[in-house]
Amino acid sequence: MKHKKYFKWVCIVLLGVVVLSGCKTTKKLHYFLSESTRKTNHHISEAILKLTPEMSDKKKQALIEQLTNNNPDERRAGIMAISHGKPSRWKVTPKLLSVVVKNDHDQLAQTIAIERLVVVAPNKEVVTLLGDTIKNSSKGIQLACVIGIGEIASPKSMAILQEQLNYNDHDAVRRAAATALGSYHKKSVVNALIKALNDDAFEVHYHARLSLIGICGQDFSYDDALWKKWIMQNEDAIFTD
Repeated sequence: MKHKKYFKWVCIVLLGVVVLSGCKTTKKLHYFLSESTRKTNHHISEAILKLTPEMSDKKKQALIEQLTNNNPDERRAGIMAISHGKPSRWKVTPKLLSVVVKNDHDQLAQTIAIERLVVVAPNKEVVTLLGDTIKNSSKGIQLACVIGIGEIASPKSMAILQEQLNYNDHDAVRRAAATALGSYHKKSVVNALIKALNDDAFEVHYHARLSLIGICGQDFSYDDALWKKWIMQNEDAIFTD
């Protein structure tokens, strides 16, 4: 009986040690995650504090908590909240969205911020930001940036799209660039699209052909020699440069 009683108490003590160890491990893990998130979103918090001097402390705190939340769904909801309705007209909103694009490590949150930024502030600063974001980003973010740049017509947008069409490693990104370039009646664009007719990816050379048809009103399939010949004979009628 004594041995059984002793064994029972030993089991209880060991169970207590395991539970306490688990609590400590959980606390350490929670602290690690919170610290990681704090570092990741430090720039977002700083931007909110710096860029919203007229906002009440309560609203600032709520915005910081939402845009730096450990849960990416909460951050996405925050992005949507500041980019619709009255908040979308705040002068600070494009800057906040830009900071999210630069610093949030959740791909979907970044993508939503890019999409909303293009709607809220379709200007050359956004084109520059998205052009820089393409570098060293994932395929999904590069695609979002190229689609966004395609929504903002400008000489810089055109140059970035041409570069992405002819040199990006991802088929989907090159295809998006080929589609967006269909809005530009420029000789350099047509030359880039003709070059893309020889792209190995079907989706790329197909959309390059569609853009050429839209610009020129002709269809020479994938025969780059015929495209070049026709363009030389008609460039004054189709180009705006």
